[in-house]
Amino acid sequence: MTPLPFCRLLPHRRCHDVAEVSISVIKELMAVDVKQVIQELIVPELREIKSEVKGLQIEIKRLDEKIDAQGARFDDKLSSFRNEMLSEFRRLDERVDLTVHVRERLVSLKPPMAAYENRN
Repeated sequence: MTPLPFCRLLPHRRCHDVAEVSISVIKELMAVDVKQVIQELIVPELREIKSEVKGLQIEIKRLDEKIDAQGARFDDKLSSFRNEMLSEFRRLDERVDLTVHVRERLVSLKPPMAAYENRN
């Protein structure tokens, strides 16, 4: 008598007759089938997903470093711009001070000039 086809999955049992297959054997077969399905289908997919996640982590790290570098460049440019603006404001402040000083001098010279003009 030849063993039933599904008996090859259960080498520790001898199955030659359909009557010998009990509910426990069927449950055992289902457990073996589920385990086999998991090992053959799900585990490789999980490994692939794990590999993709690692690749994405590397890409995120690379982009993070790139953003940090760009941020540092931006900070340098902003600092340089700020220094230029402060320098320009100081220069303009000096010009305004000079202009105010010249105006004050002109105002202070107005009465003596009026007196000089009246004398002639």
